[in-house]
Amino acid sequence: MRRHIVTFAFAFALFVAVWPHFAARPGSAAARDVWLKAQSTRFTLIGDASEKEIRNVGMRLEQFREAFTQISSQIFSPSVVASSVPITVVVFKNDSTYRPFKPLHQGKPADVSGHFQSSGDVAYIALAAGRGGGNPYAIIFHEYVHALTSGDALHATLSVAHPTSLPTWISEGLAEYFSSFEVTGAGKNGRLGAAIASHARLLRERRLIPLETLLAVDQTSPFYVETDKKSLFYAESWALTHYLLRPGGGGLSSASSSTRWRRANLPTSVLSRRSKPATRPSSRS
Repeated sequence: MRRHIVTFAFAFALFVAVWPHFAARPGSAAARDVWLKAQSTRFTLIGDASEKEIRNVGMRLEQFREAFTQISSQIFSPSVVASSVPITVVVFKNDSTYRPFKPLHQGKPADVSGHFQSSGDVAYIALAAGRGGGNPYAIIFHEYVHALTSGDALHATLSVAHPTSLPTWISEGLAEYFSSFEVTGAGKNGRLGAAIASHARLLRERRLIPLETLLAVDQTSPFYVETDKKSLFYAESWALTHYLLRPGGGGLSSASSSTRWRRANLPTSVLSRRSKPATRPSSRS
């Protein structure tokens, strides 16, 4: 699979100070911890993790936002990437201190190493620094993309008839594509577009959703709310988005990037005459 490569041109600065306003029960373990507060260009970070770990989290998030900005401006109009709501990042030192704050699944803390939560006018990212082998960033990047692509500018660029929401396949496909972000070159470069192994495997093993059905899925559809069907919907939305985003064009490579996306949002009767659906992706790089 071909990938997007970006080079980071910004100078990362993070100012760290002891944060005295963390409220914890007297005598509790949290009350004995030192909580730090840090400020980067776009994020406020607080946590009981070490200063180094908080800096690393801040750097990774700034790198992701820079990569998203660079690639989005190549695909869509520059006005798409607007300033987002204020984001506070809570960096817990390990999974034990993070556990009481995890989202619940069937009444119990979910088995996640990070999550993103937004209330419209403010957003939060939470993750555990001492996370063992888990990677909290994929789900965080996925949800952060949803926050970044919620503005009217992106809807106008894609010629969406009803600007209250993106077509579900585009929304989830973009989020999955950018969730593959990884840092390379000793922190100087970023890379997007690696195959997501679980998606590639599912697409090889399962019968694909017909293109007309895929493009018509909304948040009330069985393909979005039923776990087994939703996994396939995410995988196929990712594959089609990857096909349209890949450098050098995709199935609609004769058109400009923005025109390809407008065509991708046409009614299925029009789209089926102009292009062919994406082929099954290979897990090979």
